Amino acid sequence: MFPLYEPVWADPGEPVACSCGDSECKRAGKHPRVDGGFNAATTDEAQIRRWWAQWPDANIGVPTGAVSGMVVLDIDPRHGGDNSLEALEAEHGELPHTVEQLTGGGGRHLCFKHPGGKIRNKVGLRPGIDIRGDGGYIVVEPSLHASGRRYAFELSSLPGEVEMAEMPVWLEAIVTPATPVSSPPPSGGRANPQLGAPIPEGKRDTILTSFAGSMRRRGISESSIAAALRAENQARCQPPLPDSQVEKIARSIMRYAPAMGGVPDTTGATLRSVRQLLSDHPDLRPPVIEGLLRRGELLNIVSASKSNKSWLATDLAMSIAVGGRWLGRFATIQSQVLIIDNELHGETSAGRIPSIARARGVNIELIADSLFVANVRGMGLDIFDLGDYLSAVNAGRFGLVVLDALYRFIPQGLDENSNADMTVVYNQLDAAASEFGCAFVLVHHTSKGSQSGKSITDVGAGAGALSRATDTHLILRPHEDEDAVVVEAAVRSWPPLTPFCMTWGFPVWSVDDDLDPGQLRKSGGRNKKDSAGGKPSRQELSAAQFVTQFVKAEPEPKPVIIERAKAGTGSQKRAGELLTIAESEGLVHRWKGGPREQVKFATLPPPSAEAEDTPNGVCVRAHTPPHPPVGAEAPRGRGKKSLHAHGSSPDTPGAGGAG
Repeated sequence: MFPLYEPVWADPGEPVACSCGDSECKRAGKHPRVDGGFNAATTDEAQIRRWWAQWPDANIGVPTGAVSGMVVLDIDPRHGGDNSLEALEAEHGELPHTVEQLTGGGGRHLCFKHPGGKIRNKVGLRPGIDIRGDGGYIVVEPSLHASGRRYAFELSSLPGEVEMAEMPVWLEAIVTPATPVSSPPPSGGRANPQLGAPIPEGKRDTILTSFAGSMRRRGISESSIAAALRAENQARCQPPLPDSQVEKIARSIMRYAPAMGGVPDTTGATLRSVRQLLSDHPDLRPPVIEGLLRRGELLNIVSASKSNKSWLATDLAMSIAVGGRWLGRFATIQSQVLIIDNELHGETSAGRIPSIARARGVNIELIADSLFVANVRGMGLDIFDLGDYLSAVNAGRFGLVVLDALYRFIPQGLDENSNADMTVVYNQLDAAASEFGCAFVLVHHTSKGSQSGKSITDVGAGAGALSRATDTHLILRPHEDEDAVVVEAAVRSWPPLTPFCMTWGFPVWSVDDDLDPGQLRKSGGRNKKDSAGGKPSRQELSAAQFVTQFVKAEPEPKPVIIERAKAGTGSQKRAGELLTIAESEGLVHRWKGGPREQVKFATLPPPSAEAEDTPNGVCVRAHTPPHPPVGAEAPRGRGKKSLHAHGSSPDTPGAGGAG
């Protein structure tokens, strides 16, 4: 088990809120309190006691899937779940009696033993029926629902008194994805959708749409196309798409006229006059990064492997989390930011973020509750899981989501070098950006070899769709100078970006206007500093000389000092290095003000050492969430065989829920 936030009410009769403190939270009482979410779940009693000593009113989450040996059918009557379940049982037979929980929202959780293999979470298995399997979780008794009712196990179906049933074979067949066929495709390298081979995830929409297009060109009606697609979907798709998605494909293909070779029928309601177009869209989408990115758009950050682009992406995320200027050049609009990192462990992220904050003079308190990190390395999260995952973490509150690195999110079986496959990937990302109202930053790598002779959109490994399907393609190419890059971008909804240079000074990149963006490093080239005919070398300053020339007795913000020293030291990078050395040698002193003030430096020490009570001046407040009301009425039992009056569940977190 693991702790969740709980719903709260400020006063009787007031709207429900969530103890997470987000006024727009749409998952009150349902999202994790702890880093790692359901992956942090444990049976360690000592850890569980520590959690509930800290949050005595926390709701309880229990992971589903192989980790707990449980798969849950989540039945929601408000969306037709009871009718869908009745139809399934009429077709296949009645489900066995098993452990059952009544949710606070009026639904039911039917719990079955995990059959082995991988059972994916599935939203909309049937209308009103979801599957909670590997990578999911449920809220359990006696947790409090936003309705004011508590979750409670049905009295004739209590865990410990009723054995969890085996999943019926017919249900297992519906929820278990079949193993994709490993036989090679026909000659020519592409599978023929007419040969009846199984269609794996990632190919279902594309192949069914192609099949529908073939029928439409022959003048087949929508109802006949839909019937044929449903048959193909059930027979070949692994697992089958929801019927609603199949019907959507049939409807969309009717935009095309018969025997027109795929030319859209433009006589329908999709046509808009310019007057109507301007009326429908009087403004562009709101910006996230001025000059680069808007909400609902995608941005690639592309550079060579091991070239510190992930540090740059984290720096960007931090800038947006505080609403500061990224790289001192691009204004950002403050919003909450989520980094989904499938390369770094949590410990590594925890080390990087404070180091970047210190380098930028940002008090960690300013991002402590606005920057979020999900370390999903080794969990198999891919683009097709992304929508469900973002729904689970209430992604609507984020203005920006960073995916680092993109190649690890590409589903197994899809080819990075295939334009068709990458179009599927970017279509999924576009759909998620539109659904959640956020922008995506995708961290990607370049192909091998020199990048200097390529156009902007050709820099980046894989198919051309990787750059052409995105709204902003930001690339970093090596400069002739060591530890320097040239930054260029192809933008869709902004004026063209003037190329500029950056230099690397651990742990951040800094704009260096002294370098020429035209001096790209050629293949095998070396930096030309101090070489014959190359750039003239600058006089190297010692730390003491740096302090004498550029640091004053009265405290000044670090960016002010760096900007003043840039010309004399050769670059922002070198100025930052000398300031760091000077501080380590006691030649300059750090002055820290309030949580929203920049760190300053001076040759004189601060008058008091009271601000030094925490390492590096970093202090994160502990936030105590408000407590929910207690003693809410428990739901009435609704067992399959009979109805039972259900008494109030105990408010003790350990009761029932840990099951």
